[in-house]
Amino acid sequence: MTNADGPKTWTRLTSAEGGTVTALATGPLAANHQAVVAGTLSGLFVGRDYGQTWEKVGSLGGRFVQAAAVSPTFDSDSTLIVGTAGSGAFLSVDGGASWREQDFWGQRPDVTALAFSPTYASDGMILAGTSQDGVYVTTNRGRTWNAVNAGLNELGVNALAAQLAPDGRGLLLAGGAGGLYEWSGDGRRWFAAPGYPAGLPVQALAFAPSPSDRTLFVGTEGGGLWRSIAGDALLRLDALGAETSINAVAVSADFSTDGTLMIATAARGLMASHDRGDSWRPLEGAADTTSILALTSCSNPDSQVWLAGLHERGVLRSDDGGDSWQASNVGVASRPVLALALSPAFASDGAILAGTAAEGVLRSTDGGASWSPASDGLGELSVTSLAFSASFPADRRVLAIAGASLVESRTAGRTWTPVAGLPRDVMPLSLAIAPGPPPAHAVAVGGADGALALSHDGGASWSMSAGRFTRKNVVAVAFSPNFDLDGTLFAATAGDGTIAVYRTTDRGASWSRIFEDTGAGWVSLAIPLTYGEADDFIAFASGREVFTSAGHQVQSWRTARPTEDRLSVIAVAASAQFAENDTLYMATTRGVFRSSDRGRIWRRLQAGMGAHPVTCLALAPDESGKDVLAAGTLEGSVWCLRHAAAED
Repeated sequence: MTNADGPKTWTRLTSAEGGTVTALATGPLAANHQAVVAGTLSGLFVGRDYGQTWEKVGSLGGRFVQAAAVSPTFDSDSTLIVGTAGSGAFLSVDGGASWREQDFWGQRPDVTALAFSPTYASDGMILAGTSQDGVYVTTNRGRTWNAVNAGLNELGVNALAAQLAPDGRGLLLAGGAGGLYEWSGDGRRWFAAPGYPAGLPVQALAFAPSPSDRTLFVGTEGGGLWRSIAGDALLRLDALGAETSINAVAVSADFSTDGTLMIATAARGLMASHDRGDSWRPLEGAADTTSILALTSCSNPDSQVWLAGLHERGVLRSDDGGDSWQASNVGVASRPVLALALSPAFASDGAILAGTAAEGVLRSTDGGASWSPASDGLGELSVTSLAFSASFPADRRVLAIAGASLVESRTAGRTWTPVAGLPRDVMPLSLAIAPGPPPAHAVAVGGADGALALSHDGGASWSMSAGRFTRKNVVAVAFSPNFDLDGTLFAATAGDGTIAVYRTTDRGASWSRIFEDTGAGWVSLAIPLTYGEADDFIAFASGREVFTSAGHQVQSWRTARPTEDRLSVIAVAASAQFAENDTLYMATTRGVFRSSDRGRIWRRLQAGMGAHPVTCLALAPDESGKDVLAAGTLEGSVWCLRHAAAED
């Protein structure tokens, strides 16, 4: 059950532009303009000024958009379609303001490529390529979809392309791990493209924009660039080398007259040709162009515009033929905050650490008013977990999981070094430090394949816990607030389609399973400061639900969902004042929710922040002992809500 939004107001502490751009596509707008769309790890962005500025569109939430296509008649039908990682495809008929999930016979495939029929206005056809399920097609504008895989040797599809053939019908191509295929509309099957080697993986496809030109380019993985002219057999372009890997191909909007195309290569960066691919020159006006994932071009009234989507660095834009490139990330936000931690002395020191997907750690010592990189020793590793020492004001110590390593800082997060002695067979996934005062300093590190390492001396020495977690990943660990007295620790596992929660009361010597069910691949644990003999309440979240203990010794459970919307619960946390207010918080793919009755009824804490996809939560008391709640988002912003538990 969910009540109306309350008047709580969030403050944005920081935000970051850019991030990983996985797809770019263009389509016609009125008055000879073109719309550009950019798919990212955190949704879809539209540029209506040739990619100079961007606006996030619609209600896709934080879905990872890895394919996008614009209707060939977008100026009249405003139709877009996006493909997501593990969530299927979504169609919009209002330029991205709203979206309709597509039905693939009850499946939600990993959609990797999309293409509209060139005659979409009359035939209503769209193709969707998937990573494992081949090609789906709709001929009624997305109302129904059917698999069309006859003739495909392998069902992994990386690229789709469509062009109007001379006979007026659409020419459709699909490329993937099994090679390159053409679609026979009469036979309703695929057949191998003439002249193309069987089994050579296809990475990218691009037709010349003009149907009368009929030039096709095929970018491969380790097999160079191939070209077909006027429908003839494909031939490899020797000028690039026979073993070149091509990540993306874009053809000039004026290709018929200027013969220009660009390719993004894995080893040599951006290359351009002005003679239809016969010769090439490197484009050195942009740094680190080997990380380009997507390319497109569009024409404004003054010049040809080229756009490149990069890994972690957003969009690059060139309007001088690729001689110079500038970052074009105004409005693009896709640099996820994966972990947050507030100092246990936050009220006095204002220390906040944020772990990012590719930029190490960001650090603030003034409550988030200003931030600085704190990645000395981390490089560009993803930081997925952060934990302050319980005695941080004295020892200045923080632990983190960075990449596949456990690291520590003894300089309040400024510099980092690997933690020595952690058993080699522990690939860290989860981290917790006991909250008790010195000399407790217990540390738990959960890992892949059932590994759980424990230290009772702050990480100086380690032992492997005798848990029963075989073949399951230990995705969350949490200490009792009185661990030094009761020896209680919780561990959550995920794997093989199930989740489970375990408890030990003897410092890891033995474990009992207190919950098991089918579930998603993550779990978040919340152990209130009240936990102990008088109150054994705990909470955890997985999938779309929050589970709360409903009886003594946590043998029975209640479940709650925050709304009827299709959102996922990413994290759950307990108020620092839980003994007085019974308050829990949850982070979801559509914002933050609060319950003041131990998880029975939830209210959205949205005002000021909106329904952003939230990846992590952190809590600390302020100078009056009331909750300071911080939230990190998939787009890369950090938000703060003070007195979060106060009644509205």
